[in-house]
Amino acid sequence: GKGFAVVAQEVRELAQRSASAAKEIKQLITTSSEQVKTGAKLVNETGEALDSIVSGVKEVNEHVIAIVTAANEQSAGLQEINQSINSIDQVTQQNAAVAEQSTAASLSLSEEVTRIDEKLKGFKTRFKERGKNNNVESPEGKEGNSPVHSLTNKVAHSFGGAAAAVKDEAWEEF
Repeated sequence: GKGFAVVAQEVRELAQRSASAAKEIKQLITTSSEQVKTGAKLVNETGEALDSIVSGVKEVNEHVIAIVTAANEQSAGLQEINQSINSIDQVTQQNAAVAEQSTAASLSLSEEVTRIDEKLKGFKTRFKERGKNNNVESPEGKEGNSPVHSLTNKVAHSFGGAAAAVKDEAWEEF
C-alpha cells in the first residue's frame, strides 16, 4: 500500500497541476481571444482608414490632373500671347521704319520746296486773284505774291519750312 498511496498522491498533484495549467491556458485563451477581437477591430479600422486614404489619393490625383490640364492650357495661351507680341513688335518696327522714311522724305521734300522757292523768286508771274488780273514783277511782290510762290510757301510750311503760308489764291498760269 504505501507505494500505491505515493502514486495516488503524485496523480493528485499532477491532476492539480493539470487543472491549474488548464485554468491558465483557459485564461490565456480568453485573453488571446479578446486580443484577437481587438486586433480584428483594429484591422477593420485600418482597412477603413486605408479606404479613406485611397479615396483621398484618388481625389488628389483628380486635382493634379486638373492642374496639369490648366497648366497646359495656360502654356498654350502664353505661347499665343508671345506670338502676338512678336507680331506686334514686328509691325511696330515696320511702322518705325516707315515713319523714319516718311520723315526723311518730308525733310527732303521741304529742302526741294525751299530750292524751288529760291528758283521761283526770279520769275515774273501772272495770276488771277478773286476775279482780277494782276501782274507781279517779282516774287517779293510789289503788288502781291504769285500763286506758285504761295503754294510753295504752304508746302514748305506744312513740312516744317520757315516760309509763311498765304491765304487762298487761285492761279491759272505762271
